[in-house]
Amino acid sequence: MRSNLERTGAQFQTTEWTILQELKCSNESRQRSAAEHLAKRYWPPVFAWLRQKGLPADKAAETTQGFFEDVVLARRLFERADMTKGRLRDWLKTSLKNYLTDCHRSERRQLERFQYESDVLELEERFQTRNACVSPDEAFDKRWALSILEQAIEECERHFGEKNHPEYWSAFNLWVLQPALYGNLSMPRDEIAQQLGFSDEGHVSVAVHTVKQRLKAVIEQTVARTVSDPADSRAEYESIQAMLM
Repeated sequence: MRSNLERTGAQFQTTEWTILQELKCSNESRQRSAAEHLAKRYWPPVFAWLRQKGLPADKAAETTQGFFEDVVLARRLFERADMTKGRLRDWLKTSLKNYLTDCHRSERRQLERFQYESDVLELEERFQTRNACVSPDEAFDKRWALSILEQAIEECERHFGEKNHPEYWSAFNLWVLQPALYGNLSMPRDEIAQQLGFSDEGHVSVAVHTVKQRLKAVIEQTVARTVSDPADSRAEYESIQAMLM
C-alpha cells in the first residue's frame, strides 16, 4: 500500500514499554488489562506471518490464539521483554518462530480464548491477498507497520475530538486519509469547507496541515517506544515508512 501519511506529530497516550512494566505490577486486573492491550495490538502481524508460512486461515487464527494464550499470557512473554535488547517487533517475531517450532513437536491445540470476529479475520485476509508474494518475515513486518499506523490514526482522531476540532480530522480524512488508504479521489477543498463548516479553502488547508504534522509526530513517537536504543529510532521509523509505501 502506498501511503501519503509518511509525509504527514503528538504525545502518544500509551507507551508500549510502559505497558510492559504494568505486567509486572501486583494488581492482577492491571496485569490482565495490559496483556490484553498488547495482544489486541500485535496479533495481526502474528496472523500475517503464519499465513505466509502456508497455514490456512482457520489454522493460522487458531495458532495465533495459541501463541497469545500459551506464550503471551500463560508464560508471561511480554513481562519478560528486555528493553535493552533491541526492537520489540524483532523480539516478538523470534518468540513466534520458537513457538511454531514447539507446535510442530506437539499437535495439541485446544484453545478457547482470544476468539476473533469473522469480520476481523476477513480484513486480515484482504491484507494477506494483497501481500501474497512476500515472505513470512516481510508479511509480519508490513502488518507491524500497519499496526503502528493504526495506533497513530486512532490517537490523532481522539485528540482532535477531545480538542473540539473533529472537523479538522474529518477534513484530513476526506482529503488525505481515504485516498491514501483506499484510493478514493480527494474531495475538493471547497466542498470540504462547505460540508464541514470551514470559512474557506485556506482554512481547510491549515486544518489538514495541522493534522498531518500531529500524525507524523505520533508515528515517530510510537516507533521510538518499540526500540531500546534512541539511536535506533530514526532507522526504525524510516523502515516503517518504507513498509507503508
